[in-house]
Amino acid sequence: MAIGREMKSLQSDGWGEYWGKRFQQYLQDAGIHHMVSPPYSPAQHGLAELMNRTIMENTRCSVQYWKLSHTFWGEAVLTAAHIHNRLPSHTDNDISHIAHGTGKGPGIGYVQVFGSTAWVHIPKKSEAS
Repeated sequence: MAIGREMKSLQSDGWGEYWGKRFQQYLQDAGIHHMVSPPYSPAQHGLAELMNRTIMENTRCSVQYWKLSHTFWGEAVLTAAHIHNRLPSHTDNDISHIAHGTGKGPGIGYVQVFGSTAWVHIPKKSEAS
């Protein structure tokens, strides 16, 4: 499923991440309207800011609950985003963001709880180094 078939518009700030000629051409070819708002205007990015807030709150809760060192903050952010993208979304007919984009139903059965015992696998060819 191509993103352009589902996406009607893209809103971004004026920082320039989405200003490349190839990307602009892709948007035009896909019929996606690019709306640009001024930088430093989070109020104009409501949904993205809500997503950031949700992920940061989940991260903060994980770090505090599991009494993790702040050195694990980045890993906790990645985990929160990873899980969030795989949960059903009520705004998308209870389909996860990943399933909406890929057409495949994701699972999170492989995710381990923070603080779980883990082992590192070192392949035999790496043991000599």
